[in-house]
Amino acid sequence: MGGVLSMLVLGLTCHGLYGHGELHEVIEKLSLKIEASPLDAGLLLERAEYLRKDGCFRKAVEDVARARKLQPELASCHLVLAKIDRDQKKWGSAKLELDTFMEVYPRDVAALVLRSSVCWQMGLAEEAEGDIRRAIKLHTRAPLSYYKQYVGFLLARDDVETALKVYAGAEKSLGALPVLLAAKARMLRDRGRREEASAVYASLREKNPTLGFNWWREEALMWEGRDNEKMKQALRGARRSWPLLPTRTRALPHLKLQHQEILEKSEVTPDP
Repeated sequence: MGGVLSMLVLGLTCHGLYGHGELHEVIEKLSLKIEASPLDAGLLLERAEYLRKDGCFRKAVEDVARARKLQPELASCHLVLAKIDRDQKKWGSAKLELDTFMEVYPRDVAALVLRSSVCWQMGLAEEAEGDIRRAIKLHTRAPLSYYKQYVGFLLARDDVETALKVYAGAEKSLGALPVLLAAKARMLRDRGRREEASAVYASLREKNPTLGFNWWREEALMWEGRDNEKMKQALRGARRSWPLLPTRTRALPHLKLQHQEILEKSEVTPDP
């Protein structure tokens, strides 16, 4: 029963699809269900999750307490309490709740990811990295956010080489997603490894020709003030790629400004 409820709670947490008014409607509907079934611990935990999302932490804790009274062995209560503590930046108590939950469910991937972020906030870098590594390993197809979280930890201590290996693992698992390759290119760019970044930008353009303008523009900015010839080449590429963007995309105000910026820079650095 605890495992089923933990999956329910984790599923609810993953859905950030509710506005403030919609949250109230869901909470009201759950309240009616609880009135009809006051001994249903699952409904109480479900309402606690929505109350947490709505910032009603005290009421959420009260619902968890009621659920625990009904089912003292319910490990999912600790998971909900951990999220409530996390939202209030009570890192220590959040970790204690997660540790307790994971004594029962040591392979719970979402809990590992949550504990990883909590440990990071507490300055427990080694534990944070260990949890996110384990989460990626346990997940059948870990989402990109897991890999990016791990890379963030690694870059905090300038471990670019391991970060590149993590990105390689993500690409092997998820494919050459544009957002993945773009993150890799920017990581290399920001650490002065411009030739490697340029190669990744080239791969992005090859795999996503209709989005070439964005990658040429980023590369032009990367070379600006450093290598005039490479900057001019990137500016020419951006100009050529502009018509390939969908018409609606080209109509976006910020992209029109970026295009104008490219044209102005091209005038300053004309073609040879």
